[in-house]
Amino acid sequence: MNKWIFSILVAALLGLAQAAYALPGTPDREQLPEPVYDEQPGYVDLYWKAWDLAWDHVKEDEGLVQSPYMDEAWYSLTTGKDGRIWIWDTEFMALFCKYAPQVFPGIQSLDNFYGPILDGKPSSQIIHHPDNPAFFPWVEWEYYKFTGDRARIDTLITVKGYLPRFYDFFRVYQDFEPHTIWECYDPSADKPALDKKGNLVRKDNGSILWVDALGEQALAALYIQKLAAEVGNKEVEKRFCGEYKRLCDLLNRYYWDKQDHCYYDLYEKDRTPTRILTPASFWAMLAQVPSRANAQKMARFALSDERLGGERPWKSVSASDKAFVKDGGQYWRGGIWLPTAYMGIKALEASGQQALADKTAAKLLRQILAVYQDFEPHTIWECYDPSADKPALDKKGWDVCSKGKVGLRRLRFDDIQTDLVCENGIVTVRSNAPYTLLLNGKKKNIPAGESSFKLK
Repeated sequence: MNKWIFSILVAALLGLAQAAYALPGTPDREQLPEPVYDEQPGYVDLYWKAWDLAWDHVKEDEGLVQSPYMDEAWYSLTTGKDGRIWIWDTEFMALFCKYAPQVFPGIQSLDNFYGPILDGKPSSQIIHHPDNPAFFPWVEWEYYKFTGDRARIDTLITVKGYLPRFYDFFRVYQDFEPHTIWECYDPSADKPALDKKGNLVRKDNGSILWVDALGEQALAALYIQKLAAEVGNKEVEKRFCGEYKRLCDLLNRYYWDKQDHCYYDLYEKDRTPTRILTPASFWAMLAQVPSRANAQKMARFALSDERLGGERPWKSVSASDKAFVKDGGQYWRGGIWLPTAYMGIKALEASGQQALADKTAAKLLRQILAVYQDFEPHTIWECYDPSADKPALDKKGWDVCSKGKVGLRRLRFDDIQTDLVCENGIVTVRSNAPYTLLLNGKKKNIPAGESSFKLK
């Protein structure tokens, strides 16, 4: 039962900094899923705080393709200065908003990238790094599972073809050995850009071929294939089935390190692994690239106490790395960033390691709650200290066997609204319509009305 709590709470805690220009009031809680957690009410308080912060980020700007939209706190509606939107930030915010698509314009905010980048539509805001590798298809798939909006998917796959076209927009790597993804591109020519700095922790000895960029492209290919199948576009489905297989081969051939059982960036000069371990390696796992056996080996290695794991998991660089800063994390030198932590947790889930995903999520939430309660302002921070319960510098053990009630009320997907609450091992379910529940890897048919079953 805790999986649902973890999934929604961790999705909520994605660095939603407090904004200066908020919509009046607060969101209608009756329109939002309600968590139940008798053992630790603090997590429920934290959950509602996340929705309130998200509400602060719903903005209006008629110069955008989509308004209202989810803003990352970079645009001043008063001065109009430094107006820009970010692909990554918007995607992660959308993954939170999927739990209330009727209230928050999460998926619609992606339209502010599709049209301006691919169709040249005017935009009042700068798209920061339009050549960022994007995981739009994964986000669209997650929404589709909740909304069943086939018309939107048909537009993205067939009518406008935005998802295949953005994939191609980023597919310059095919002309360069070893047929990989470069950090970024020259906007005036089909060649890699030469002077971008990127993440200095991962570039301590020359230019890098980024494993996460290729992993995100594989993730895109996987979900374009799935979405195309949903709308019956056989041509796109077949093409991206081939693209996905090809990218898996590239990742496993060049980026998988047999010594450490992990994916690494490569040094451009000699194609050797950097062996600088960061959560970026988990994008390949999220894309379901490694075998089940290799995914388990990778998790054991990468999430050991002396690397990315421990009491405060998902550090931004391994604790054993020379760049690691124990006190404060110093941005990407150990600081725990919530978007990459969320990605890593979902990667473990995708590889069938649900228990480990829950364990690291529980540790992450314990730290976030401690900071929320003990530090002012009482808010959700962008990143956290890797060694103590405090915010990371420069930026603003929980037992998963719960006592009392635990679950969710008002969970919505498609036209279904359901409550799932567990107490003393008995799950009580209320639903306005029948559906199939996937629980611990097994399907269970849920009828309309009220029912119950024993949690095994």
